[in-house]
Amino acid sequence: PPPEHLVDLPTIWNTQKVDGVEVGSDGFATFRLKLLLPQEHQEMALRFYTMGTAYALYANGKKIIECGKVGTTHETSTPEWRPQVVPLRGAGQQLDLVLHISNFHHRKGGPAGEIEIGSASKLMRDREMDIAGEMFLAGAIIVVGFYHVGLFFTRRKDKAAIYFALFCLSIGLYTMLSGERYLATILPWTSWELRVLFTNLTSFLAVPLFLGFLGNLYPRHAPKFSMRAVQIAICALAVLALVTPARIYSPTIPLFQVLVLVAAAVSAITLFRAIRQNIEASWFILAGFIVLMLTAINDVLYDNLIIQTGQFIDFGLFIFILSQAVLLAVRFSRAVQDSEQHRVELLEVNQGYRAEINNRRKTQIDLEASEFRYRSLIDNTDDLIFTIDGDGEITSANKAGIAILGIEQANLNEAIFMNFVHPSDRQMVAESYQAAHQ
Repeated sequence: PPPEHLVDLPTIWNTQKVDGVEVGSDGFATFRLKLLLPQEHQEMALRFYTMGTAYALYANGKKIIECGKVGTTHETSTPEWRPQVVPLRGAGQQLDLVLHISNFHHRKGGPAGEIEIGSASKLMRDREMDIAGEMFLAGAIIVVGFYHVGLFFTRRKDKAAIYFALFCLSIGLYTMLSGERYLATILPWTSWELRVLFTNLTSFLAVPLFLGFLGNLYPRHAPKFSMRAVQIAICALAVLALVTPARIYSPTIPLFQVLVLVAAAVSAITLFRAIRQNIEASWFILAGFIVLMLTAINDVLYDNLIIQTGQFIDFGLFIFILSQAVLLAVRFSRAVQDSEQHRVELLEVNQGYRAEINNRRKTQIDLEASEFRYRSLIDNTDDLIFTIDGDGEITSANKAGIAILGIEQANLNEAIFMNFVHPSDRQMVAESYQAAHQ
């Protein structure tokens, strides 16, 4: 039938009006476009991104692509998101395109993604480059994630490492699920509902994990109440996504995007507090964080069709990970320097201990020699030499003393000195003893 409305594309039809009434997200439509091509041109192709949520395209009356199953109701339609390049074989100078599209499964319906036309070889090469770039970023991010898992198991007290590891793994999986959605190509048996669920869960959970990372990295500078409130709110959205289909929870994505901006503000406060107190390498974290937040804001605006730039969150995360790598390098370098300094200090302490031990050994030898000379002198004299304690008991005596006293060595410690003093002299001896000990 002849067209009834003119529509600027790409767009979603949620706010489009038909006969003065807004269409909403659910519905179906036919779009028509006539293209005039040069007389001589290479083999042409069309490149499709994400359409909401099923479409079929006809070129000059021939169906050239069908993604999902277009229907007029929820029961008769099947959603699918699969970016791809479709050749236009035998295209003449005029190309009549008819696009059938329907949506009954998501908050955004209509041709929200761009449709590019150009030479088949160039579009295919561009898509392969985009896939390669996304896979490189996803692989690098996931490798960093597993590296931090290893760091956590070597030092379990550092919880920032496990938060950052889970954050990287979440974003790495999100990168493979979004953009060119290459995971759908290598796992064609997975359903659209399952892939969309994991796409949203990985993006939802990445934010509270990131806040957990910053909160543990700078525990004295993070506004804990605000962080916890944002984490709980986003986790609640994740639970809603787990228990409801996409057509129910997807309208909450704008709320999630608002929470992302709140999380960005909370993170910025944490980093500025750390910088103000000259926390080690916090400038590197802030620089990477600024790039990450700018790309996140870009993706929010792009998702809401305010700008047409593309998604760059994976690139922002890659830059942030580089800043984290710089932080790790600084900490490692500082740890090596501290270890070397501690080694030098330990060597100095050990040398001091060694010298002290040698001095003690020399002192011990000198004492033993002195005691030997003293004992030889005492034992070889014919006079009585003895010692007593405070109670008047004899504690030691030389050989001549034992013989003079007439007691045995075994009974020496039980002998009382006063018993060996003449009775008439005991008073005088006792007074002398007391006077000597006052």
